[in-house]
Amino acid sequence: MKVGMRKPSVKKSIKARTTGKAKRAVKKAVIPGYGKKGSGWIKNPKKAAYNKVYNKTTFGVNDIYKGLSSSDSHNVSRTHAHVNEQIGSVVSMDPELEKILTPQEKKKYSSLIQIGFVLDQDREAIIKPNGKPEKIKLYSVCSILSLVFAIPLLLFGLIGLSISLAGGVIFIIFSLPFFLMARSYKTTVSLHKKIFELKDKGYLSNY
Repeated sequence: MKVGMRKPSVKKSIKARTTGKAKRAVKKAVIPGYGKKGSGWIKNPKKAAYNKVYNKTTFGVNDIYKGLSSSDSHNVSRTHAHVNEQIGSVVSMDPELEKILTPQEKKKYSSLIQIGFVLDQDREAIIKPNGKPEKIKLYSVCSILSLVFAIPLLLFGLIGLSISLAGGVIFIIFSLPFFLMARSYKTTVSLHKKIFELKDKGYLSNY
């Protein structure tokens, strides 16, 4: 029985998401009970037992990614209940704005306001603490550029895993900060956009 990381295969991964997915959809429509949890134990108990142990003793690249994502989601959901209280104790927020912002946007709003950024004076820019405007388009460009760096690094890492596990993991690790930067820039852009959408509707006239 194999233990440790499964050898990644780009070919098999693509096949599972294209032709394999189509075949499974057809079987699910034709064969009663196909794809249902636990049906494998009835059809082929030996294979089901093997797969159960195999999945417990091995892990793949997707498992690493899901682990990072679920950890991030867990942290967001864990702080979601406290986000309004935290923001309310630090900065004031219009109730209408609070309704439409995501937890991530609320945290970004709080951090920017605390630093001294002004988000609601210029439709085309964010006013920095030193009073100078910074074009919102720059944030959009930075988000795209971060992804331009992140995606090739991730692809090199995934491909490199089949050649050198250490080399592949290094590329994947280097790609993560760029993904985080892209998300941060994108959050700032969406936050700025939502503020002016509410201003246009007259909700933030005294904001």
